[in-house]
Amino acid sequence: MDLRARSQIIGVPSLTLGIRPKSESRVGKPSKGDAQMTGTLGWARLWAVANASKLRSGAWYPIKTDRENSIDVEVAGGTVTVPRSLVEIRDQRPHRFTVVYRPVESHNPAEGTKADVGSTYAVCPFSGSRVRLSGHPDYVECRACGYRGLVAWWETG
Repeated sequence: MDLRARSQIIGVPSLTLGIRPKSESRVGKPSKGDAQMTGTLGWARLWAVANASKLRSGAWYPIKTDRENSIDVEVAGGTVTVPRSLVEIRDQRPHRFTVVYRPVESHNPAEGTKADVGSTYAVCPFSGSRVRLSGHPDYVECRACGYRGLVAWWETG
C-alpha cells in the first residue's frame, strides 16, 4: 500500500494549507529543505503520545526506506529506524506549523535561556525549528528560515 493510501485510511488530508515566505527571494524557489524532498518516500513525524529519543516532537522527517513494520527517516544527516506504530506518515511535506504541548513532567533543557520557547510551541515544517507561541495566533513566522504559515492548532505533535 502506498503512502497516499495509508494517509487516507487514517484520515489525514494530503492537501495542506500554508503561506509561502514573505521574502521575495524565497517565493517560487526551492529552499534547502525543499531540495531534500527529492528521493524521499514521504514524510513522518512522531504521534503526540510516542516517545522516540532521536526524533523531536512536531518535526517532520523525510522517509528514506519504507518497510512493513518500520521506516528509516533522515535525521541530522544520518538514518534512524522507527516503528510504524510511532509515526504519522504523509506523502507530501506538510506546510503547516505543528503545535507541541510539552508534558508537565518532561524536562525543558532550555529553561531560563533565550532558547526557551515555553511549554506550548510550534515547529516549523521546513526548518524544524521551535517557534514561541504568544496567545493563539493563526499564523507564525520562523526566525530560522523565514517561512510564514498556518498554525495547525487542530493537529498536535
